[in-house]
Amino acid sequence: MLKDFKDTIIAPVTGVQPSAVAILRISGSQAIDISKKVFSHWPSEFKYRYAYYGTFKNSDDGLLIAFENNKSFTGEECVEWQIHGSLASIQSLIDLSCREGARFAKPGEFTMRAYFNGKIDLTRAEAIKDSIDAKTESHFRLASNVRNGKIYLECLDIKKSILKILAQVEASTDFSEEVGDLNTLEVSEVLTLLLKKLDLLLNSKSSSKLLRKGVRIALVGKPNAGKSSILNMCLGRARAIVTDIPGTTRDTIEESIEIAGFPCILVDTAGLRTARDIVEQIGIDKSKDELENADIVWYVYDASLGWSTEDQEVYGNITCPKIKIANKSDLIRLIPEGIKISTFTSQGHQDLMLATKKLVPGIDIENQIYLNERQTDLLEKIHNLMINSLHTIQNNYSSDLLSVDLYTVIRYISEILGESANPDVIQEIFSEFCLGK
Repeated sequence: MLKDFKDTIIAPVTGVQPSAVAILRISGSQAIDISKKVFSHWPSEFKYRYAYYGTFKNSDDGLLIAFENNKSFTGEECVEWQIHGSLASIQSLIDLSCREGARFAKPGEFTMRAYFNGKIDLTRAEAIKDSIDAKTESHFRLASNVRNGKIYLECLDIKKSILKILAQVEASTDFSEEVGDLNTLEVSEVLTLLLKKLDLLLNSKSSSKLLRKGVRIALVGKPNAGKSSILNMCLGRARAIVTDIPGTTRDTIEESIEIAGFPCILVDTAGLRTARDIVEQIGIDKSKDELENADIVWYVYDASLGWSTEDQEVYGNITCPKIKIANKSDLIRLIPEGIKISTFTSQGHQDLMLATKKLVPGIDIENQIYLNERQTDLLEKIHNLMINSLHTIQNNYSSDLLSVDLYTVIRYISEILGESANPDVIQEIFSEFCLGK
């Protein structure tokens, strides 16, 4: 899938914020020529993939490394400049390059060129963005599995097996006298093995979704139960206002932490009671919405007041995974229901984290991968078609039905890898990348 890129593009690959060092990448047919014009110490015996120190024509000094088209990230001649990371140096060198014939790269354009020049498939291109967007180490490592070819190799293996089955189907149809009937037992065994492969891939679906959107944890309970204090304890800072006045929290407050390798969004909500005014009612309505949308609920009650019938009524109607939290446990001697918490002494914080970890799916870094929504949707379609194909074989239905389903499987695999993806889909994927990638 080669595409002719005529423009030479440039952008900072380390962002545009001030830093000790910045890296500018220039890629395209004029990359070397432009570099010669802006770098004052071009070596007489130039070699690719060697670092050269010198001065640039914007008065900055730094390193220059050039890559030939078969060794570069983009599949084109590419040069990287390492300079001081001041905004003035970055911008002046970009301006100089643009006057010499380059243009500023669009978001994701370097990776798009790598994709169209056959250096990477679409799954690995998407994994580059996922690696950059990763909020936790687990997310990054799962995305790295894809970036290193996990989905590509699995899909390629499935595609080869399906093409082999299709060849057997067509041979048994067109040359039945020479090759005999289709070996349905063998085909059935192959399809069963392929379904197991797909099951393993799709096992990452739920964890990938949670990594993408975050685990939403709603702190719910009556006013003055200590929800805001627990939020502050988990964050290690005073994010929410805490007073002895019931109903202090009128609106939801959201903050992110990491639990069990997942980004978790803690949502502090208004206390549930009969509202005293319209503002509090709006806050309570938002609390009820959070109850509906939460992945996990931390139900907080005041242990010094005990577990009430009102608490039980709300708690009993929560349908998602939930944890009962007995706050202010340092004020009582009896053992309360739920996890004992004291925000005054931080007692129970680790117990709360451990209990929450048990409610989120585990992550197998070595065997799982990160699936985005596009890949998940196509893999599920492939899975359903493979089940149909197995059903067709096992019930001795027409081989035409089998061929139609399996050819569709090939088409969907090609879409996953980007071999036949819709141009609008390709454009949308790369438009979401950051500058410099």
